[in-house]
Amino acid sequence: MLKSNSGSTGRGDTRPDLRIQMAIIDTLELRLAEEQSLAPGRSRAYRSLWVKLRCGPLWGHGEAIADPIDEPLRELRSLHLLGESVFDLPRILEPIEHPAARAAIDLALHDLIGKAHRLPLRHWRGLPRRLVPVALSLGHLSPSELIEKIRRFLRADYSVWKFVLGPDTDAALLRALRSEIGSSARYWVDAHQGWTDTLTQRLAPVLRDTGALFIKQPLPGEQLREYRSLRPRLGLPIILDEAVVTPADVIRAVRAEGIDGIDVNLSKCGGVVETLRCIEVARAAGLMVQLSGCAEGQVSTSAAAHLQGLVDYLDLDESRYVQSKPHFRGASEEGRLLRPATIPGNGARLSDCTRS
Repeated sequence: MLKSNSGSTGRGDTRPDLRIQMAIIDTLELRLAEEQSLAPGRSRAYRSLWVKLRCGPLWGHGEAIADPIDEPLRELRSLHLLGESVFDLPRILEPIEHPAARAAIDLALHDLIGKAHRLPLRHWRGLPRRLVPVALSLGHLSPSELIEKIRRFLRADYSVWKFVLGPDTDAALLRALRSEIGSSARYWVDAHQGWTDTLTQRLAPVLRDTGALFIKQPLPGEQLREYRSLRPRLGLPIILDEAVVTPADVIRAVRAEGIDGIDVNLSKCGGVVETLRCIEVARAAGLMVQLSGCAEGQVSTSAAAHLQGLVDYLDLDESRYVQSKPHFRGASEEGRLLRPATIPGNGARLSDCTRS
């Protein structure tokens, strides 16, 4: 825990004097709900980076996921933040190397600035108000388990579905998924870099026939140049995820050709500032944009919810299945929509503590 006296913002600066007086670097204990399936090798209990910054009576919270967590945790603990003005975002964030470490600090700073101005993140950042239907994410299941999960969630009336499907996927499974979710629902497939060029081409006709919106990251990230020849043979949009982390990655993907969109998320891209830059570059190139999460808790999910007006697709149903200790309240999933909290800051508030 670090402490210092606050300083002046300088003559002629009309902004409130917000200098960091305390910085606490910690971890949040997260747990996936029992109903949520696990990726191979993943534990149901895990940790996220948790940054708490104090300026006077105000606390700013930031969170990010990293696996492994040790490297960004060491970097966060090596930072010298005391006395820094929270308005100096570029200068504070620029030297931080690990994207997750940068994201955790970025979110805490945004939270503090919003609370100082008594405005939600979306308002002081001037972001669109539009709400995007949130996709229900299912995957890492056998075909029979996947069908059973779909039938369980049909009552929730989701209109958009995401299926994480591995290299054992076949045409019969894709047709069964469409049959179960109904003809009016929309869906896409996330291949998580696990398909080959051959498999992607073989499944493309049935993906088109069953009305898939797109396929997400079918090939490993290093095979970026393969999309130029693959895309014309698919007749189906391709969105990149793991291959795109920074704005420079977006530019490389555009130059490589053969992609239709990118996926952004706060932990991967390095927080709000870098995520907005990725979106700006993608839009300038005419790409679709999807906003997703990395199974973070409410601190990150609540901040991300404010960005949804900028994107086409929302893969952010973490509030449904991620539980944290301590517990936070924030963005709430209401039917098909993820509604950002309207309180000042990023929207997450400790449910068992008044300092938020």
